[in-house]
Amino acid sequence: MIQQTDKTLIGVDDVCDFFCVGPNTVKRWNVKMGLPIDRIQQPSGKMIWSVRPLAARLWAETWLEGENNGPAPFQIKGFWALCEYLQVEPETFKCWYETEGLPVELHLGSDNQKAWIANKEVLDNWLENKRTA
Repeated sequence: MIQQTDKTLIGVDDVCDFFCVGPNTVKRWNVKMGLPIDRIQQPSGKMIWSVRPLAARLWAETWLEGENNGPAPFQIKGFWALCEYLQVEPETFKCWYETEGLPVELHLGSDNQKAWIANKEVLDNWLENKRTA
């Protein structure tokens, strides 16, 4: 889930938080898919990332929504983003996942970290069915 902000994203942490992904994914998107990252050289010589939110949102609409393959389902990525979207505590999320079939997927990322992903439309339908059951 892309975060909503109007301030320029400065540094790897801001950029990764904006897209709810890790730095390796952001680097891959930049190299292979043209994510518009500016590199700013600090007085110390260190390079930092800078991304303008509007440019990032437009890029995401093109690439992450699947422009080349028709519209892809909107996905929510990350444990905390999913908890926030569902408006539940982590314990409830885990309980729903383990006992009630919460439709989320757990992937192992390239950096061997767990990544929770869910389709927004599928989650909405699941919640609606849960409420009416």
